[in-house]
Amino acid sequence: MTPHDLTGFEQSMRKIPLADRTIEEYVAIVGRALAAKSPLDYVQSIKEPGSRLMPLAACKRWATFTNNTKLAKILKTYQDELRHHIPPRKERQPFTEDEMAKMVRGVGSAGRTTAEKFALHVLLRTGARSSDICRGVTREVLTLAKANGWIAQIRTKGQRLRKINFVSFEQEINQLLAVKEWNYLFELLAPARTNRPVSNRRGYRVLDLRFKNLCQACKVSLPHITHRCRHTVASRVYGKTKDLMATRNWFGWASTQTAERYSHGAQFEEVDRDVESVLPSFDKPNGKGKKGKKR
Repeated sequence: MTPHDLTGFEQSMRKIPLADRTIEEYVAIVGRALAAKSPLDYVQSIKEPGSRLMPLAACKRWATFTNNTKLAKILKTYQDELRHHIPPRKERQPFTEDEMAKMVRGVGSAGRTTAEKFALHVLLRTGARSSDICRGVTREVLTLAKANGWIAQIRTKGQRLRKINFVSFEQEINQLLAVKEWNYLFELLAPARTNRPVSNRRGYRVLDLRFKNLCQACKVSLPHITHRCRHTVASRVYGKTKDLMATRNWFGWASTQTAERYSHGAQFEEVDRDVESVLPSFDKPNGKGKKGKKR
């Protein structure tokens, strides 16, 4: 296939509510799949079954784009078979309070620039996705935050809006706004070079690398992945509010099930204990009957 076909595929993906980083990954995957013997052969060549899901999704999108019903049917059949061979993913556990405190104190040495330090602080204190920070934090967002009491909304995955409190980052924001000619934060995290065009993907990788360096310097538990911050902040918010709806709304999630998975606090034991505290006691009259006589 010609590059023009991949360009058309990318343009068709941008009409769907997908994150820019996901679209970039899909285009790269399809390019590798077309260079292989067949898209299915490329997917099957990936060693870990769980790692085949995203390439499989990208190839299915390509089959739909090219109206290749035969390929779509083959991939659908393989997807149904693959589900029985993927082991359940281990639940990502939050960082401890001591680990988070160490990382917050270590941001100054882990971040090389003001943009990197700012991105790490937002990651640790808000639990925002790395991709949302790189592309959702724009010059316009920070300007509105400065004008509206340091509170503004960033656009997240699925084109949703999430309110972020930037009150702890006033000095860093003023320094970033003093820099001219940038719109997205990833432009400051991964500035353009003569042989490297600026991209959200490169900005995400820079933030991911700085976070891993921070974790290693602070000697926190594995895995050193940015998404654990999301689990950590969600569990703290739920632990403070004991309200799944409040946690869901604060993060901008679409379902309460997502809040349950990330909060790590909505356990049956806690629910049972909370329910017992509001149920009427059988040892006292509750207005609908009298206490039974002892025999």
